[in-house]
Amino acid sequence: MLSVLFHLNGENDATAWSYINQIRSRAFGNMEVGKKDALTATYLPYYKEIASFYISKGSATVTVPSSYPIPFNETAVTVPDAKTYYTQVKSDKSFSSPVWLVALGMERRKEFNAEWCLAQDLIRSGFMEDHITHNYPKSLGYPNTNPLVQDAWQTYRSFDYVPEKMDMPIPTEELLKNKLIDQNEAYN
Repeated sequence: MLSVLFHLNGENDATAWSYINQIRSRAFGNMEVGKKDALTATYLPYYKEIASFYISKGSATVTVPSSYPIPFNETAVTVPDAKTYYTQVKSDKSFSSPVWLVALGMERRKEFNAEWCLAQDLIRSGFMEDHITHNYPKSLGYPNTNPLVQDAWQTYRSFDYVPEKMDMPIPTEELLKNKLIDQNEAYN
């Protein structure tokens, strides 16, 4: 929806930026301020049930929690304005994408970080190449063969970004079963 608003109304669409600000405010925990009792009543029973299950299976190290295991924010946090923040991120990282696409891409990376759809979402939005090029610069850091890699924070990349390689290769077994299938272009 946000990308549609930006595409239709331009990069300064106030409604789209307000949605990004709302998402960021929620991510910083501001939506839970003043709701500790209600949130605890909603989510604590799950943890109690899980603990009871393990205790029933003989675990001697598990105890039933009396409070939610992760503290809720009780004080609102000042969240930097999204457009201002991502304008700075774009400048700092030298992204070539428009600021709104940098904002969407970076927010999606946080929201979908462990989900199957992240890569496809970044590809479809047009942010993947910018993301790979600037967040994982080529030849920065240590290759996996270097012992210093275990203390390095960045992922070493020795390859050029090739958009066609974002489409996975068709398994050889499938190609052998059906002669009408062609291998994806980047893997020929």
